[in-house]
Amino acid sequence: MPDTTQLASGVIDGRDQLQILLVQPYRRPALVQILWPGSTRPTVVDAGHYPNTAATVMGLLAEASVTLAATRVYKR
Repeated sequence: MPDTTQLASGVIDGRDQLQILLVQPYRRPALVQILWPGSTRPTVVDAGHYPNTAATVMGLLAEASVTLAATRVYKR
């Protein structure tokens, strides 16, 4: 059975929880699992690629925030 370590966990909208786990299977490369609220399948990333994945997710969230703010400005 793989060793699992919780890297981060938190409520993201007042009710849904996001979890990020480090999974270290026996004799296999470590993986990071991102458990999204409402999803039945986690996002699984090679631990060595996780920093790039996290940066991509943060970039997408930032882009969405900017687009939302622009949409609000132009709808006034």
